Formats: sequence, C-alpha cells, structure tokens
Amino acid sequence: MLLNQFSIPGTQRTLTNHNSDDKSSSDRAVSSRISRQGSFMSIIRSMSYMSTDGEMDGAESDTSQVNQTQLIQSINEQSSKDTPFPSQASLPYTIAENPHFQAVLSMAQIAPSLAHVKLPSDSTIPIDILRVYRSYEDRIRKLFVDIPSFLYTVDAWTSEWRVPFLGITAHWIDESWKQNSIVLGLELLEGSHTGVNMAAAFIYVLEHWNLQEKPFFLTADNASNMKTMATELELELGSNVFDSKENRIPFIAHIINLAA
Repeated sequence: MLLNQFSIPGTQRTLTNHNSDDKSSSDRAVSSRISRQGSFMSIIRSMSYMSTDGEMDGAESDTSQVNQTQLIQSINEQSSKDTPFPSQASLPYTIAENPHFQAVLSMAQIAPSLAHVKLPSDSTIPIDILRVYRSYEDRIRKLFVDIPSFLYTVDAWTSEWRVPFLGITAHWIDESWKQNSIVLGLELLEGSHTGVNMAAAFIYVLEHWNLQEKPFFLTADNASNMKTMATELELELGSNVFDSKENRIPFIAHIINLAA
C-alpha cells in the first residue's frame, strides 16, 4: 500500500537539537521510529525537516537518505497490516455481511489445519464457474422455447481495468403472471461503445440462446449510441422482430437524472 494514509497507528517522532557551532550538520536532525503512538503527519513533518533545514554532507547525508527510505518502507508495511482486507482487495465493506464469505470463515475456524481450507487457484475457479454455467445452459434454452416475446434491458460499461462490456438481461411474464428475469450475457465489446458494436454483441447473445426470431422490446439509457444500436437491430433482425421506434422504451430514470 502506498504512502497515502492520513493516520498510521504506531508512529512517534523524537527531535534532537544539535549544537549551533556544528556548521557541517543540519540545525535540526530528526530520528523517527515506529511505535504505538503518534500520527502520520508527524512523520511527514519529520521528513520535511530533513529536506529543508539545511543540507547534510558525506556519510551523514547518505545515512539520512537510508533512514528516510527505511521509514517509508516501515510505514508501508505497517499500513498494509492495519488496512482492512476489503480495502486491500478492492472489495465493498459489505463483503463482511455476505453469508457465503461468512461460511468460508466459519469453515476455516473449525478446520483442523490450513490445508483443509485451501482455496482453489485462479485457473480452477473459472473452470468451475463454466462447468456450473454449462449445467444450466440447456435447461434455460428449453425454458425459452414456450415464451413468445421478451423485454430486454441493456447497458454498456467499462471495468476498472478498462475492459468494455455489454450487459443483457431478459424479462418476461409467465402463465401465472409472475415476472421473471435472467441475465443472458455480459459480453466483451470489441472496440468502443458504438451502436454498431453493441448491436453486434446483442445479436450474438440472441443467437446463442436461439432468440433471434422472437419479438422483443428494448429498454436502455438515452445516449446516442443506444439509438444507433436500436436502428441497427431493426436492420439486422427485421421490424417484425424489433421496431426501433415502437419497441424501444426509453429509461425514465435516466431522463429524470439528466433533468435534475
């Protein structure tokens, strides 16, 4: 973790005044050490004293530089220990209330050794997820056979690693008038968020689920690329499947947000 904490537990500053006759050293030199008192700001002040209150020569200057480097390293190590796990892993603080996360911790507490709670590797996890997905895929396709039409909600977004995706969710009402929703895809977009690119990704998902011939309505935000996407869908699928003027439903919350 970088040196950007406002308060680091366990820091204390000790100032040592030198004789003013000693012209080869700074008027004030600072000796800093990590303890269980003090604050981050005192460390910053200590470092500023070293850099502004005169220049040190020779071995003393080298020693000062080494001390500053060691100090920063100590702060980084200490802050890594003090920072909660969610912050270090870029996870929301609500992860602590997640029942699945709590179940993992409960298993770890009662396990006879760490070997019994060893987590799968980063290559095993996606394989397991894909295996579960495949087990549901055929069942969902069969479910869609008897549904005459759908409403789709779509949105494009970019991850923190600058990877663009298009999220697609299908909605329908069954014979008992119950509303149902299911995520159809989170497709990687090739290139930028243009309407043509999003339309191509959307059609790919429909074809994957054999839904390209079923009429549908579409709800998205009111950006110009979404309008272009709707026009492109009508051209590719036909107006009997999707009419860009009649079947596109603007997102009222987005309108209100823009107006506000």
